[in-house]
Amino acid sequence: MDGIRLNDSESLEAFGVDKQRIVEEITRAYAHQIYVDGFFNGDPHPGNFLVSKEPPHRPILLDFGLTKKLSNSFKQALAKMFFASAEGDHVALLSAFAEMGLKLRLDLPEQAMELINLFFRATMSAKESLESMKSMAEQREKNMKIIQEKTKLSAREVKRFNPVDAFPGDIVIYSRVLNLLRGLSTMMNVRIVYLDIMRPFAASALQGNINKGPEVNDQWIYDTPVHSDLEAKLRQLLLELGNADKILGIQVCAYKDGKVIVDTAAGLLGKYDPRPVQPDSLFPVFSVTKGITAGMLHWLVDNGKLKLEENVANIWPEFRSNGKDPIKVHHVLNHTSGLHNAMGDAAKENPLLLCDWNECLNCIAKAVPETEPGKEQLYHYLSFGWLCGGIIEHASGKKFQEILEEAFIQPLQIEGELYIGIPPGTFVQCSFFTTY
Repeated sequence: MDGIRLNDSESLEAFGVDKQRIVEEITRAYAHQIYVDGFFNGDPHPGNFLVSKEPPHRPILLDFGLTKKLSNSFKQALAKMFFASAEGDHVALLSAFAEMGLKLRLDLPEQAMELINLFFRATMSAKESLESMKSMAEQREKNMKIIQEKTKLSAREVKRFNPVDAFPGDIVIYSRVLNLLRGLSTMMNVRIVYLDIMRPFAASALQGNINKGPEVNDQWIYDTPVHSDLEAKLRQLLLELGNADKILGIQVCAYKDGKVIVDTAAGLLGKYDPRPVQPDSLFPVFSVTKGITAGMLHWLVDNGKLKLEENVANIWPEFRSNGKDPIKVHHVLNHTSGLHNAMGDAAKENPLLLCDWNECLNCIAKAVPETEPGKEQLYHYLSFGWLCGGIIEHASGKKFQEILEEAFIQPLQIEGELYIGIPPGTFVQCSFFTTY
């Protein structure tokens, strides 16, 4: 077949070939093969392509020696993984892994997201690639330390540790294709934004499996008994809201005089996660946690471990720095400590900092009050949990999770229903917070 090889720069230029358009067309063709056809060529290296000499200069694929057919479920799992990366949805990512048979030995959602984001990152110049490689090497070192902490392995053992327990062959060929496409764009010196090009094809794979409202999904309200007339009316309201595209997923539970009168679950776990919300699905409750952490402090007061008039610095020595001596426990509880913005800047610079409990406690200990303690009530929107957490741990001499168990989980018999921090094995049960 007559054509121009992709590595023949002089001929490509002589024939007026737009290299950017050619590589974009190749990328679109592969996105269509993978997400729409479910049947793709597994070897897109430069030697397997020609460009037609006649305008409009179409790419020509030569070799079909390595091809792969995907099942419909695996194709949808790949599409779900794509959107999990695009949306930063850790829950959907772990769910996609489970659906495609990729098993991890540890719950490492942040590290898994970093890895998958590498698949779909835009191509870079040679200089940018070098800087990116250095950054990835540094991040890999940090990830190895996290794995070492979780596994309690030695430095030598952790280097040999494989966090993947099962790796399906289809994902190997899929990742090979993405890497070869990246190499192709680097050779042609063009920038490809894979998230933009592949998005419509991945969306088509999930069409009919995402955002299924009540009109097309008769299981939209999870099948559980109706406890009261009120619950029947509520479910009718939820159906109306669902059909109006105003609800993605929801749980509602209500007690009256110690009896359950409403216990309804409806909708989906995430925008790109078609699993149904069930009564035991986990939802992030955000600032509702403030009531729990405040309750833990009062529990310590009731048990003689803490006094509301006590200076926090007397309980937590590291807290004493930067003029925080006058701050008392009750100032923290009524939002008058002056530390309402203590975590704001740090979280903006590094959002993943919020996943590191001890580092957040260090930030609180080093923080500077913005107002005089007790003078002005300002909502401690982000700092409240770690302020209470540091006091709880230092006053009790125990870990935060231990006091949570003693004060709430065990007495109320709510094991598996309330977590502050997601333990291993439960992340995949969570819904994902979605702008809707």
